[in-house]
Amino acid sequence: MAKASATSTPRGAFFDSVSDRVSDAFVLGGVAWYLATWKHGHAAVLALAVLAASMLISYERARAESLGFQAKGGLMERAERMFLLGVGLAFGVVLVPVLWVMLVLTSLHGRAAVRPRVAPGQRRPALGPSARTLAHVAAPERGRRGKLAGEARRAARAHPALTTLAQRAEFAAYRAGSLVGRALPLSAASAIGRATQPLLARVYRGRSDMTAMATRHLRHVLGPEVSEAELERQVRRLMDSYARYYMELFLLPSMSPSEIHDSTEFEGIENVHEAREKGNGVIIAMPHTGNWDLAGAWVAQVAPCTAVVERLEPPELYEWFNAVRHRLGFDTVPLGPQAGATLMRHLRDNRALGLLCDRDIGGTGVEVEFFGERTTLPGGPATLALRAGAPIVPSAAFFDDEVGHRGVIGTPIDTERTGRLRDDVVRVTQTLTSELEKLIRRAPTQWHNFQPTWPSDVDAAREQHYR
Repeated sequence: MAKASATSTPRGAFFDSVSDRVSDAFVLGGVAWYLATWKHGHAAVLALAVLAASMLISYERARAESLGFQAKGGLMERAERMFLLGVGLAFGVVLVPVLWVMLVLTSLHGRAAVRPRVAPGQRRPALGPSARTLAHVAAPERGRRGKLAGEARRAARAHPALTTLAQRAEFAAYRAGSLVGRALPLSAASAIGRATQPLLARVYRGRSDMTAMATRHLRHVLGPEVSEAELERQVRRLMDSYARYYMELFLLPSMSPSEIHDSTEFEGIENVHEAREKGNGVIIAMPHTGNWDLAGAWVAQVAPCTAVVERLEPPELYEWFNAVRHRLGFDTVPLGPQAGATLMRHLRDNRALGLLCDRDIGGTGVEVEFFGERTTLPGGPATLALRAGAPIVPSAAFFDDEVGHRGVIGTPIDTERTGRLRDDVVRVTQTLTSELEKLIRRAPTQWHNFQPTWPSDVDAAREQHYR
């Protein structure tokens, strides 16, 4: 609380650090006592080893800083340790594997955290460029989050550190889940994911902002005749679907190329190949349905891919998502003033661009009719297609009970120039919007869009905020 309110003092920081060590000793000591009562009592030693490795982190950090190094971050901060331990205690069958993961990552934490100290104004030495990153091409621009983004959110972007306890908890949960997915065998990590998914869905259902926006969006898709009881049931299914998306996202980095390929059945992939034969690239325009990251990883195995990504808060969460997508095999370009020029270069290289285009994040899109109400959606896909001569193929990813995941890639829409560029952009964007409607209607409860999409959403969100 003191850090969040900017009232921390050296004495308080010292007390906080000591209290953390004492609480770690009590918690892991209790786990050791519990394991000692098992028929395999020697497992208690594992909990004590995790405790020892955790205590060593404080010494490593203090020693590194005394020698002039920075010692921040690392593989297994305290928040990640507590989250993983909570998962292990909640599902006792995985407690020992979780402790092994904690021991390995905690032991490596210090080495990963220590780095040379960089003076203000200096650049950190490059660690070596990645062949799949675009850091050397696209300058990091801060994307806008929409009309409802307030001053507090913009202030958070100005500071690279996590700014609130809620953000720390959120980032720790995502990072710990990813570590579990990468450290454990896929079968064990999948079992943990399936067991945790209902808990995450319950968390989402408890967030009034998410459920309210989901209710409004589903009413647009299902129509005004849908009953309140049916609408509530569909919202619950939507939250279950969103929880599944995140549980699967944690497992994606640990999946092999063959596992990714076998997990999804794609319809219409020939449309991508035929479009690329013209040499101008292809734009794969998608809504936020199903597991779009898995679909992107699948397509990246058959064609060079680039995805446009939205900057998230906190920045560490954005970097984590970006790292996951790079490991899946596709490049990323952040939304910003330089994105258009960068994407044009990628189209000239005959790449496939993946664009999620069912939300107007910047508030500067093209006016269209979307599920019966006027709103604005991004005009970027149409602008790129008209200028580069690249076809647009409407696409979507869905969870499928028969095959696990299903990808759908439609035939190219008409992007021929007929007059002024602005008029053509409006026409093509409306055509694309109509195709996205059809794809969303195939699985309304898999449309993971919880941001204001129509003007009426903005008004409703503002009313809810001031209640």
